[in-house]
Amino acid sequence: MTVIKGGNVRPVDLINLQRTLGNQAVQRLLVERKAKPKASNLLASLTVTLEKAVVKKLPYQLIDAAALAIYNTDAVYYNKLLAYKLEKHKSDEKGAFYGSSMPPDAFVPAFEVAWTKRMHGAVGFLAESAWIKDPALCKEKGLEDPAYFIKVFLLEGMRKRDKGKQLLMEMVYEKTYLNKLKEICPEGFQKLVENIPALKIVSTVQGEVASEETNGDVMSVDKVVDKLFDAFIKNKGMDVAYTGTKIDENTVILTGQSKDDVKARVKRLKPAFDVIPAKLSTACHQLLALFQSVLKSYPGLEALDVKPGDEPSAVLTQALGTLPGGLIANNFGGNVFTEAGQPTGQIFFSGNQEKISKSHSWVIIEGEAYDPVLGTKGDNVAGAIHGKFEFNNGTDEATEIGGKRRLTKVKDGTVKASGAYGITTAWKLTLDG
Repeated sequence: MTVIKGGNVRPVDLINLQRTLGNQAVQRLLVERKAKPKASNLLASLTVTLEKAVVKKLPYQLIDAAALAIYNTDAVYYNKLLAYKLEKHKSDEKGAFYGSSMPPDAFVPAFEVAWTKRMHGAVGFLAESAWIKDPALCKEKGLEDPAYFIKVFLLEGMRKRDKGKQLLMEMVYEKTYLNKLKEICPEGFQKLVENIPALKIVSTVQGEVASEETNGDVMSVDKVVDKLFDAFIKNKGMDVAYTGTKIDENTVILTGQSKDDVKARVKRLKPAFDVIPAKLSTACHQLLALFQSVLKSYPGLEALDVKPGDEPSAVLTQALGTLPGGLIANNFGGNVFTEAGQPTGQIFFSGNQEKISKSHSWVIIEGEAYDPVLGTKGDNVAGAIHGKFEFNNGTDEATEIGGKRRLTKVKDGTVKASGAYGITTAWKLTLDG
């Protein structure tokens, strides 16, 4: 394995490096290694060479060569060294020089350390590294696309692990870094928008807002929130579906699936589903957190007063055809039937079949209620409830609070729910007395 390929360092730089660091140090970088050497002595020596190159502020090609020499010897050691240097120099940018042009799989953990510890100098340096702003160097490295960094690091590297997805969303919420990225590499940033749902839905709504803001008028916050809500329930930029139980994690829905996520999802769901849901799906309560994440992702909405709302009882909805429709379409047949077996077009959200069920939830934004499941907002959120019920704990029968109706779980198969949206239990509605 060659540490430095001949064409990567110009002769004049090589001479300069020999004069500065000494011939033996340079030879360690140029040597051909067929078998893995003793790590301790060689790594210590290579580390000293890299440190001298950084301290003396040599050309980045030489720092790059010294860093790659360590990485090619022991990638795990290099990643730990880089994390240590970033921590040690967190008050300045020097630590980032230890990995300014590192390989992709080394860059990811380095950036994660810098971001997690809020080392803004290192974050800025790494973000503005040659991979982003120097197309000539990209070409020299065989990377014709100047947005290669975005593809390898943000889309492939960060989305490989749960921690990476969480950090990616932190960047989306924080915005400063991504704004800088947009300035440095607009074509790469656009690729990011197209591949990260949280950014795509925001970009979609920003486009709608801009087209309606004429003559210098600025759209009010409540109207922007309305547009985000409409985009969320109509899957404009973010594909998500309601299901009775959580299937997919919110971080995956927000950042998009990696190739490994797609494979793991099929493997995980195949035993439980005849047809794997095409869209990423989650339950009512998780959908609210998901919508709150979308709000935080939109510039200027970070400080909104957002609270959860829920109904402690089991609830029977109005006929869905009378509602606007949300992530559950208003043409869904429901899961409630008359005593004669005719569908009523309603849904009974039974919760956990206890006296206090918390069967249905919504979100309250600046005092205004929004229900993404049924598509209602304002007073219509409460108006979508046709009746509240409570269970006698441990039974399959719920009685109406303040009313005379009763809902009984169907066990004999005489009527069946369609199974759409993961709603599989059928209920019969009867009138007592």
